[in-house]
Amino acid sequence: MRSAIIGRRSTLFVAIIMLLSIQFAGLPLASEEEKSFSSHGFSAICDTDFTPGGECDELNPATDLTPTSKEWIEGDYTFDMISTSQIGLSMEWAMYEFDDDKVGGMTELFPDMPAAALDLFTQNGLPADYLRNFFGVNMGQSMTVDEMILNQTESAVSDMLNSGFGEIASLNVEYLERGSKGTSDHCLQDGSLDSLSEGAYADDPYNPPICISISAVIDLSTSKFQLADSPKLDLERSYQGLLTMGSEISTPFTLFAMVGHQNTFEIEPPSYATINGVTGQGGSTPSRSDGQYSYNVGRWTIDNRGASNTDSTLERNVTLTIGRRTTSTIPVVIDTVNDIAVDISVVLDMSNEDAASLDVDIQLNYIDSDTMTEWGISMVDNSSGATIPWVTADGIRMAEANGLVAMDNFTDNFPVDAIAEGISAIVGEGKVTMESPSWRNISGVGGLGFHHIAGSTCGEANPPSDDHDRYCIAGQNAMSDTYPVLLESSSNTFQFSLLDMAKSYIDLNDTGFDLEVITNSDLQTILNAGLSIETDMGDGFVSDMIPDNLPPTKVEVTLILPDWVSTPDGTGEVIFSKTSAVLGITGTNPYDWRNPIKEGDTTVCAANEQTCASFEVELDISSFALHEWTQKAELEFSGGATFKLYRLGLPDKARDMLSTQDATLDMPVVPADLVRLMIDIGSRMDEPYNTTVPLMDDELYLVFTRQGIKNFAAELGNTLTDTIHQAGRDMKSETGQDVDFSQIEIVTSVSNLEPPSSTSVGDTKPIEISIEIKSTTLTIAWEGEQDFSLTTTSIASPFMPFFNTFADLLRGNSLMNAAGSDGSGYVVTDPETGEAFELEIEGADFGDDMGDIMPAVTLILGLPAGLSFGTFESANGGSSTTEVDGRQQVTYTMPKAGETDTLSITFVIGWAFLLQEAWGYGAVSLLGIGLLWRRRKRKRSLKLDKLENEFTSKNKTRVSERQFAAMGGWGDDAAGGAPPAPGSGFGGNAGGDDFFEDASWNS
Repeated sequence: MRSAIIGRRSTLFVAIIMLLSIQFAGLPLASEEEKSFSSHGFSAICDTDFTPGGECDELNPATDLTPTSKEWIEGDYTFDMISTSQIGLSMEWAMYEFDDDKVGGMTELFPDMPAAALDLFTQNGLPADYLRNFFGVNMGQSMTVDEMILNQTESAVSDMLNSGFGEIASLNVEYLERGSKGTSDHCLQDGSLDSLSEGAYADDPYNPPICISISAVIDLSTSKFQLADSPKLDLERSYQGLLTMGSEISTPFTLFAMVGHQNTFEIEPPSYATINGVTGQGGSTPSRSDGQYSYNVGRWTIDNRGASNTDSTLERNVTLTIGRRTTSTIPVVIDTVNDIAVDISVVLDMSNEDAASLDVDIQLNYIDSDTMTEWGISMVDNSSGATIPWVTADGIRMAEANGLVAMDNFTDNFPVDAIAEGISAIVGEGKVTMESPSWRNISGVGGLGFHHIAGSTCGEANPPSDDHDRYCIAGQNAMSDTYPVLLESSSNTFQFSLLDMAKSYIDLNDTGFDLEVITNSDLQTILNAGLSIETDMGDGFVSDMIPDNLPPTKVEVTLILPDWVSTPDGTGEVIFSKTSAVLGITGTNPYDWRNPIKEGDTTVCAANEQTCASFEVELDISSFALHEWTQKAELEFSGGATFKLYRLGLPDKARDMLSTQDATLDMPVVPADLVRLMIDIGSRMDEPYNTTVPLMDDELYLVFTRQGIKNFAAELGNTLTDTIHQAGRDMKSETGQDVDFSQIEIVTSVSNLEPPSSTSVGDTKPIEISIEIKSTTLTIAWEGEQDFSLTTTSIASPFMPFFNTFADLLRGNSLMNAAGSDGSGYVVTDPETGEAFELEIEGADFGDDMGDIMPAVTLILGLPAGLSFGTFESANGGSSTTEVDGRQQVTYTMPKAGETDTLSITFVIGWAFLLQEAWGYGAVSLLGIGLLWRRRKRKRSLKLDKLENEFTSKNKTRVSERQFAAMGGWGDDAAGGAPPAPGSGFGGNAGGDDFFEDASWNS
């Protein structure tokens, strides 16, 4: 637009120069005057009797600065662009020498001119002093020579301007008298004052010059600016807007000076513009001031005074670049490398996964020149040299308000399809199609229909009230991108789920986990279990949505998640940008592990314990009997162990293992419900995860499915049973003792593996792993040796130190020292101190892998009737005793790994147990007494009979005590082995009388 203006201006002043250069060529002189001059000769020019000018200075070629040409004119040309509707023209010519050839030559003026005088004008023209003498000479038509010159100059200029540049608002052509004698700017029109004899400064026929001033104001036609054929065009605001927006107009044109001319050209920009640069020899940009702000003008001087008459006009190609003047309004400056031109907001709405959609909001701050070219957008005639580096949001509104550009060029060319293609990488090829963008407005934000408010959004004091207030040309926010224009586009609906996205960006192939079997319900449950997922979608996720060949573009993608999934900030929305493409999701009802676990009134775990599990080992000795007669001990027992997992706190190492190269997964605590779900998911996989577990000298196969885990548990019981049986056989082989563990059977099982029934998970229902030892009677026989031993390597019981000490007491002679009696029975204490045994108990070490999972072990021991602990106290408070069905049951919770405890115990052998074990002794004694009493009675009877029948009894054999004892099973011939009682006979340790021979009553 501006280039068109400057182009017209350059054409204008070039044409005017040409016009003035030839104005004297058609200067008519009256024939009568010609004859008059001819009859009087050349000297008549300076004769006051014949010309009004009077005297002339002597012709002196040395004072002619154009000695080789017939003309000497110095001209100043100033063009002042008042506005886009008016241009001011100011020209001044100082004529020092006139080319007589333009009026036919000196011979036409003076036919009788002597040859010597004529030679003086072969190369030279008529000096100003001589030409001035014609002023006042009537040329006919009631016009003098000087009047004729001004009239023809005005007519020629008027015709030129009216024919091609618009209407002349004002035009003034006049002779210019200025300066004082002897000054360089002295101009004189009066021929009676121009010679030395007439009071001039010097004897110089060329000075002072004749000066002509031309000033005009031209109303320019809008059509001459080649902007738009639109009734909406506000040319002045558009022109100012372009310059304020940062545009520059670089217009090439040609300046020239004819032979003998020195021309100075100066172009004055509008009040809001400045000349940013010029090219061409002699060009400069002098600084000017409007009283408040400085600016530059374009200036050139072309000197062709040294040319000869046969030379051609001197031409010079120059360029002028005009831009916005910096005042209270600052021209727009944009860094097209870093400043965001296009801000794209993409919303992928997955709230309904069966009807997902893509909405694109586009904010155009500016577009650069390359994009304008690619989209076919031109606000001016590009051939005119206009440089528009960018079009801002205000510039787009200006183009629309003035009808400069068809706005379809923006909407049809904006590459929304590239955004759809970019999102197809995760959605699926061909699923998304976008509508053509449409314009929209947001109050206070921007839009194509945005209107500025004076003093608020725009610094203009009095903006127009029509559509041209949609762009601001002065003050704050002038032609800026502060209030962008807005576009929007929407897609079709398509099916797309969060799982689809997870499958695209999370690679679990190396883990053996199959995402294909996971459902939305599974993922919801997993997230509600406390799993948080962060995955970097990668640089391409956002950058792929940035269309090619756009200026700096910012893309922000907002993902609206389904209502069953949330985000760490609780909004349910994730925002991606070029610098951050991390997707973070959590559950909507996340599991909170910070709650106590109770079984009835018993607290299993406190609220601050991340891992909650219980491990109870129970041994119930239902009966214990010593069979002295058969030298055997019988122990009837049953037992088991139950491991319950409520929740599992993951150590840092395990949490680190959750992450992959593609995603960071974190879960501080795993509730039992999640373990059940993962087992259920494994059951759906074609190739579920499996491994082997080393156990004893075997390896058990474990498949992570419900049935696979149950099979593993059953096989574990069989393996443990076989191991115990083999241990018995090994002991028998190594010791030679009769050890038989073949009746021991261990059954293992896993329960509570069914998946949760809802997407809410908890930890109140544990996964149980049980080991059961069937009720078994263990018989230990003593086969004559002094000692016996029982070796175990698989279980280290905290009670073994006590039992070892008790066995030592039984084998030695210190029983009496270690035992005392009270009302309940014999109390076994530490023989060295006489106090309770103190056992140092260390927490069971299950190794690094299980140390964070295994809880403190709780041991429950049921004792047979008559045997009990008198003292059973833990320094840590982990002990308790109770009575169940008349038998004592003690419970002890061992310290955790790395911790220690002191357990104080005494053992009581109850009177009931002693009586139970001693009943055999009493029964034998009573039986012996009964038999003796019966025998005594019989002997009496026999003695009486003997007296009567002595002769028949002389040969009768007497039964000895030894024989009688043998009859009762107590004699020397009885079965070998330990005596049945601590003493012998019926009298215990006190010995006994010989009832059969020595007693007095038996005599």
